[in-house]
Amino acid sequence: MNAETIIARPRKPWLRRLAEELFALIVALVLIALVGLIVLDTAPGHRFLVDRINKIETATGLRIGVARIEGSIFGKTRLRGVTVADPQGVFATSPEIELDWAPLAWMYNSLHIERLEADKVRIERLPKLRPSGRTGPILPGFDIEIGKLEIHRLEVARAVSGRERVGSVSGAATIRAGRAMVDLRFALLDGDRLVVRLDAEPDGDRFVLDVRAIAPGDGLLAALAGTRRPIDLAIDGTGSWTRWRGRGQLLLGGRPTGDLALAADRGRFRLSGTIAPAPFLKGKLQRLTAPRVRVTGAATLANRILDGK
Repeated sequence: MNAETIIARPRKPWLRRLAEELFALIVALVLIALVGLIVLDTAPGHRFLVDRINKIETATGLRIGVARIEGSIFGKTRLRGVTVADPQGVFATSPEIELDWAPLAWMYNSLHIERLEADKVRIERLPKLRPSGRTGPILPGFDIEIGKLEIHRLEVARAVSGRERVGSVSGAATIRAGRAMVDLRFALLDGDRLVVRLDAEPDGDRFVLDVRAIAPGDGLLAALAGTRRPIDLAIDGTGSWTRWRGRGQLLLGGRPTGDLALAADRGRFRLSGTIAPAPFLKGKLQRLTAPRVRVTGAATLANRILDGK
């Protein structure tokens, strides 16, 4: 009688088999993602991204167009033929914008841009956006860091303020971990100057605000404000997020036109004072505002929502 030998191989526990298969699946997905990222950073991948960008439109009708992407989308990128449009068409253009950024920071809910630089930006007219009807936070729900913003030549077309103008813009901005830091400088060759500095951090009990705007009577800022008189605006103060006291003063044509006391206490903002626009008005409106008008206001900023009157 022949003996038959049976070899029994124990089966792997189902939990272990499932873990091994899931691990293999995750590795495969990671490899596919890496291959996809590599493909995106090729000429066909750049064309795919350009096509996607050109199809994006916000609720207000704002659209950004890009003709070509050069360099690496994961570091130093050059955007060629950039346009910005509203429902009426293109209102701003730039032949080339250099972008040095870290796109993978999106994984940490952060927009991180080391450098955003353009040799030339031209504004053809002011945008006319559709009202979106949406209400909500005025600040984004993600961190933003722009280490360097530079527009070497800013051209403002005649349609904006009645004459061609040339200037420059520089600055930096950080909104991260409960702290907002903005440093913006704007200058035109014919005299307009605007400097804005903000450093606010509630948890660090820090609040710094400085604004200075100077413009000649035929300048851009005066035209946008609807006047032909020189503008001199200064906003500054001292204190912290817990208690800050400041002052805003406006001179139009060398005349005191606005004098406001400003206050901020733990996210509660107030203003009070007078404005004297009568010398620059005519008829009934002049009589109603003479000699001055009392102004008061209050607002709160909480959960990125500004509420006030």
